[in-house]
Amino acid sequence: MMTIKKDYILICENLLADDTGKVTMVNVFDTVYADIVPTFQGSISLVAQLIVEGSTKADEDKTKVSLKVLNPAKQVILNNEVKIKINSQLPLQKNAIGLQLNGMPLESFGTYQFILEWNDKKIAQRNLDVVKGGINEACIK
Repeated sequence: MMTIKKDYILICENLLADDTGKVTMVNVFDTVYADIVPTFQGSISLVAQLIVEGSTKADEDKTKVSLKVLNPAKQVILNNEVKIKINSQLPLQKNAIGLQLNGMPLESFGTYQFILEWNDKKIAQRNLDVVKGGINEACIK
Protein backbone atom coordinates (compact mmCIF):
# COMPACT_ATOMS: atom_id res chain seq x y z
CA MET A 1 0.00 0.00 0.00
CA MET A 2 1.40 3.37 -1.01
CA THR A 3 2.13 6.01 1.61
CA ILE A 4 3.02 9.67 1.19
CA LYS A 5 4.51 11.80 3.94
CA LYS A 6 6.20 15.16 4.13
CA ASP A 7 9.94 15.65 4.09
CA TYR A 8 9.62 19.46 4.23
CA ILE A 9 7.25 22.28 3.32
CA LEU A 10 8.26 25.95 3.04
CA ILE A 11 6.87 29.27 1.82
CA CYS A 12 9.13 31.57 -0.17
CA GLU A 13 8.92 34.45 -2.63
CA ASN A 14 10.18 32.56 -5.63
CA LEU A 15 11.50 29.18 -6.64
CA LEU A 16 13.70 27.85 -9.37
CA ALA A 17 13.71 24.20 -10.37
CA ASP A 18 15.90 22.38 -12.86
CA ASP A 19 15.23 19.17 -14.75
CA THR A 20 17.24 17.12 -12.25
CA GLY A 21 14.86 17.92 -9.41
CA LYS A 22 17.04 20.48 -7.65
CA VAL A 23 15.01 23.36 -6.20
CA THR A 24 16.32 26.79 -5.21
CA MET A 25 14.08 28.74 -2.83
CA VAL A 26 14.43 32.53 -2.75
CA ASN A 27 13.48 34.51 0.39
CA VAL A 28 11.93 31.88 2.66
CA PHE A 29 9.46 33.46 5.10
CA ASP A 30 6.52 32.72 7.39
CA THR A 31 5.33 36.25 8.25
CA VAL A 32 3.98 39.15 6.18
CA TYR A 33 3.99 42.58 7.87
CA ALA A 34 1.28 45.00 6.79
CA ASP A 35 0.03 48.36 8.05
CA ILE A 36 -3.49 47.74 6.73
CA VAL A 37 -5.56 44.95 5.26
CA PRO A 38 -6.62 43.94 2.74
CA THR A 39 -3.17 43.69 1.24
CA PHE A 40 -1.45 41.20 -1.01
CA GLN A 41 1.86 39.44 -1.29
CA GLY A 42 3.23 39.92 -4.79
CA SER A 43 4.62 36.41 -5.05
CA ILE A 44 4.19 33.42 -2.78
CA SER A 45 5.59 30.02 -3.65
CA LEU A 46 4.94 26.85 -1.73
CA VAL A 47 7.69 24.25 -1.92
CA ALA A 48 7.29 20.77 -0.53
CA GLN A 49 9.19 17.55 -0.76
CA LEU A 50 7.16 14.40 -0.26
CA ILE A 51 8.40 10.88 0.47
CA VAL A 52 6.52 8.15 -1.42
CA GLU A 53 6.83 4.51 -0.41
CA GLY A 54 5.20 1.30 -1.59
CA SER A 55 3.86 2.52 -4.91
CA THR A 56 2.53 0.16 -7.56
CA LYS A 57 2.15 0.47 -11.33
CA ALA A 58 -1.50 1.50 -10.79
CA ASP A 59 -0.36 4.53 -8.74
CA GLU A 60 1.83 5.95 -11.52
CA ASP A 61 -0.80 7.84 -13.52
CA LYS A 62 -3.36 8.81 -10.91
CA THR A 63 -1.56 10.14 -7.85
CA LYS A 64 -2.61 13.69 -7.04
CA VAL A 65 -2.03 15.93 -4.06
CA SER A 66 -4.28 18.87 -3.28
CA LEU A 67 -3.26 22.22 -1.85
CA LYS A 68 -5.82 24.07 0.21
CA VAL A 69 -5.26 27.55 1.55
CA LEU A 70 -7.45 28.62 4.47
CA ASN A 71 -7.82 32.22 5.61
CA PRO A 72 -7.80 33.19 9.31
CA ALA A 73 -11.59 32.53 9.44
CA LYS A 74 -10.81 28.93 8.28
CA GLN A 75 -12.53 29.47 4.91
CA VAL A 76 -10.99 27.78 1.85
CA ILE A 77 -9.67 30.52 -0.44
CA LEU A 78 -7.72 28.24 -2.79
CA ASN A 79 -8.02 24.57 -3.69
CA ASN A 80 -5.60 23.22 -6.33
CA GLU A 81 -4.76 19.69 -7.42
CA VAL A 82 -1.23 18.73 -8.40
CA LYS A 83 -0.28 15.50 -10.14
CA ILE A 84 2.95 13.98 -8.87
CA LYS A 85 5.25 11.64 -10.76
CA ILE A 86 5.40 8.15 -9.35
CA ASN A 87 7.94 5.52 -10.38
CA SER A 88 6.74 2.16 -9.09
CA GLN A 89 10.21 0.67 -9.75
CA LEU A 90 11.58 2.65 -6.80
CA PRO A 91 10.68 1.41 -3.30
CA LEU A 92 11.23 4.91 -1.87
CA GLN A 93 11.24 8.18 -3.77
CA LYS A 94 11.21 11.87 -3.06
CA ASN A 95 8.92 14.15 -5.05
CA ALA A 96 9.28 17.92 -5.01
CA ILE A 97 6.22 20.12 -5.55
CA GLY A 98 6.46 23.82 -6.31
CA LEU A 99 3.45 26.10 -6.68
CA GLN A 100 3.58 29.82 -7.39
CA LEU A 101 0.68 31.99 -6.24
CA ASN A 102 1.14 35.44 -7.74
CA GLY A 103 -0.74 38.37 -6.22
CA MET A 104 -2.33 36.37 -3.42
CA PRO A 105 -4.85 38.54 -1.55
CA LEU A 106 -4.49 38.74 2.21
CA GLU A 107 -7.86 40.00 3.40
CA SER A 108 -7.24 40.08 7.16
CA PHE A 109 -4.62 39.82 9.87
CA GLY A 110 -4.08 36.35 11.27
CA THR A 111 -2.84 32.93 10.23
CA TYR A 112 -3.28 31.53 6.72
CA GLN A 113 -2.90 27.74 6.52
CA PHE A 114 -1.32 26.04 3.51
CA ILE A 115 -2.40 22.39 3.67
CA LEU A 116 -1.32 19.51 1.42
CA GLU A 117 -3.71 16.55 1.33
CA TRP A 118 -3.62 13.13 -0.29
CA ASN A 119 -6.72 10.91 -0.27
CA ASP A 120 -8.45 13.55 1.90
CA LYS A 121 -5.79 13.23 4.63
CA LYS A 122 -3.52 16.07 5.67
CA ILE A 123 0.11 15.18 4.94
CA ALA A 124 1.71 18.60 5.46
CA GLN A 125 0.91 22.10 6.65
CA ARG A 126 2.74 25.42 6.72
CA ASN A 127 1.33 28.60 8.24
CA LEU A 128 1.74 32.17 7.06
CA ASP A 129 1.08 34.90 9.62
CA VAL A 130 -0.12 38.34 8.53
CA VAL A 131 0.88 40.76 11.29
CA LYS A 132 0.03 44.43 11.80
CA GLY A 133 3.02 46.78 11.60
CA GLY A 134 6.38 46.92 9.93
CA ILE A 135 9.19 44.46 10.46
CA ASN A 136 11.19 46.94 12.54
CA GLU A 137 8.23 47.57 14.87
CA ALA A 138 7.65 43.84 15.32
CA CYS A 139 11.32 43.22 16.16
CA ILE A 140 11.43 45.99 18.76
CA LYS A 141 8.42 44.77 20.77
